[in-house]
Amino acid sequence: MPDRFHLVYLQFARSASALGLHEGTGSRISMASTAAGAAYTAALSPEVGDAFIAEMEREAPEAAKILKPRIEAHRQMLRERGYVVACGLWSPHINGLAVPIWSPQYQTFVVITIGLLSAMYDEQRLHDEVAPLMLALGRSLGSLMEGAEGDAFNNRISRKPVAMAVHNNNKPINSEGVNELEAGTRRARPARSLRAGDGRR
Repeated sequence: MPDRFHLVYLQFARSASALGLHEGTGSRISMASTAAGAAYTAALSPEVGDAFIAEMEREAPEAAKILKPRIEAHRQMLRERGYVVACGLWSPHINGLAVPIWSPQYQTFVVITIGLLSAMYDEQRLHDEVAPLMLALGRSLGSLMEGAEGDAFNNRISRKPVAMAVHNNNKPINSEGVNELEAGTRRARPARSLRAGDGRR
């Protein structure tokens, strides 16, 4: 979840064979150079996102130099596919994919993300094999969060069945023909602040 110009892990899982990853629950990662940050900032309404980047330019100019040139491409990818990828940006050896989800509990977007070895998962393989699973997980977690009382992250996600996606040009479509993630990230809300926690569409 967002904390100024970083994201903080609420939950974390690591493969037993993972190399070079030292993050864990509570770790902070940069919004500017990660798939998770790309997805979070892309999910913000354009006016809130642009103001957020302007604030980043004042307070963290090096991070803003990384994020600002990419924000439009991230927004387009989120609109068209329901997720964002970032390849080799955080590390040349890691490619990432992330899906933003609105959290009623935290009143902000939270992000589910995965980082994979670039030698095994190039960008096309992320789109073909990883994205459908992450979109399904996003819908399942989003449904859990909508109905959760208290802290959704203390509940067992495995108790909820994961609905499989029906794809149309890589967009998750529900029975009414609505792109579910895009609909969720485009709900009209007034911008209450430029802080990272107040960017819901």
